[in-house]
Amino acid sequence: MNKRDLKFFQNLLMKEKAKFARGLDKHEHKIDTPSDTFAYPYHMADIGSETADKEEESIIVSSYGNRLTVIDEALEKIRNKAYGKCEKCSKKIERERLKVKPYAKLCVKCKEQEEKMAR
Repeated sequence: MNKRDLKFFQNLLMKEKAKFARGLDKHEHKIDTPSDTFAYPYHMADIGSETADKEEESIIVSSYGNRLTVIDEALEKIRNKAYGKCEKCSKKIERERLKVKPYAKLCVKCKEQEEKMAR
């Protein structure tokens, strides 16, 4: 991959990183913000609903955190000149795939094989 392509994907990854970092902050804030449920007389259903909402936010936070880790790994690969290689077969990951998913670790063929094996 040439320098121009690497710069393009680096910028794309940085935009993705910023987007997920903003989302992470937003959802972490929702988890950390105390609710009014305990300030007033409450119904058990309200507590259950709030618990479910906080659990859902925790799942989103975990997902965003994982995505940020994968993006950081892709940026590290750019720095180490290893970006765009399939981790399974070592062939180049298709440019179109990287445009859609710049943090992809596998080429389309290997990803399809992985998904088949998971079924």
